[in-house]
Amino acid sequence: MPFMANWSTKILIAGGLALAVLVGWATWPTAGQLSTTECSPNGILAKLSSAIHGERFWRLQLADITRQRQIAENWDEERAKMLRAMTDDALRKAKEMLNAAYEKHPSLAPTPTLKRCEEFITAQLPIAR
Repeated sequence: MPFMANWSTKILIAGGLALAVLVGWATWPTAGQLSTTECSPNGILAKLSSAIHGERFWRLQLADITRQRQIAENWDEERAKMLRAMTDDALRKAKEMLNAAYEKHPSLAPTPTLKRCEEFITAQLPIAR
């Protein structure tokens, strides 16, 4: 029977090693495992991850929270950029449509004097480009 005990010991060791690898993999710290309102690990795996990986877990969560804070602080600026891009795109399309209409119906096109007046007014606006 020593032969059987030897195999069962090897199987037990391999199983324990596989279990340790599985637990390590399942609890490997990733961003977003922290509840920002409670400043505590979010769920059982996150709690286990913080217990197993300690400082590595908390450093990763700090980096993620810092990134989230920066996004929140820059939200107005990012929103303004997005709205500006949407507005610019809408204006470009409107100009294309007007130019197409003017090509079909030249009598509708503004006179050179009216174009200069529009350019002057646009240049006087505080948001002029």
